[in-house]
Formats: sequence, structure tokens, C-alpha cells
Amino acid sequence: MLSETTVKARPLVSANGRAALWRKTGLQDVVEVPIVLSFDYADFEDYWSSWSTGPTRIAQRLLLFPSKLCTEIERQVRAGYLAGMPDGLRSFAIIVRAVRGTVPPAP
Repeated sequence: MLSETTVKARPLVSANGRAALWRKTGLQDVVEVPIVLSFDYADFEDYWSSWSTGPTRIAQRLLLFPSKLCTEIERQVRAGYLAGMPDGLRSFAIIVRAVRGTVPPAP
């Protein structure tokens, strides 16, 4: 659950936050629906490579860091991924919010 401070400072992250913005712009019949996305990783290497390679922002940023710093970041991320458990399958879910609305008829 988001704190009241977070909701006030970042209203778009709260449930129906985007819908409220769309309504303020004059759209009608606005509906916001949460969509749950699941990301499954075979092991830490699978997880780490999804962040540390390719054209992602994080991968591009890692390329700018000194090797020693990248190694330390990977070590810290690995500790978080493993969380004291054996390496292996992990599944992480995120919620994104889809919004739709209609433009009111012209007067």
C-alpha cells in the first residue's frame, strides 16, 4: 500500500491516478484497469543478463561505470535475488495500469 505522502507527491502511481488525470483533461467514460505482468527467470544469470545487456537504460548506464563498480553492483543485486535461498527459478510481478477514455462530442 502506498503512503499518503507518495500518493500526493506521485498521484499517477496510485490506483485510478491516471484515470483522474484523463478526466481532468475532459475525457469521458474513463476506465483504468490494472494489468499484472509476470517475469520468470531460470536463475540469477538469466535475471542479471536481462538487465545488464542489450539496449536497456540500465545496461547502457552500466557500460559507463568502472569495472569494479559494475562487479559490486552485480554482487549486491545477486544478494537481493538469492535472498539467502539457492539460485534458481524466480518469478517477479509488476502492475501496470491501462487507461481508456473517449473524447466528448464537439459542442
